[in-house]
Amino acid sequence: MATDKLTGNMPTENIIHYLDQKGIETSINKELFAQSMLMTNEVFGV
Repeated sequence: MATDKLTGNMPTENIIHYLDQKGIETSINKELFAQSMLMTNEVFGV
């Protein structure tokens, strides 16, 4: 198990936004990702 105090999770949407700002191309379909985020909110009641 990692013991570094800086170890943790970063939300995928933050990573996608960062990569977009840096001009780094990904194969992520942002429209489908946004739809999945909405579905997550419905499923988990967030």
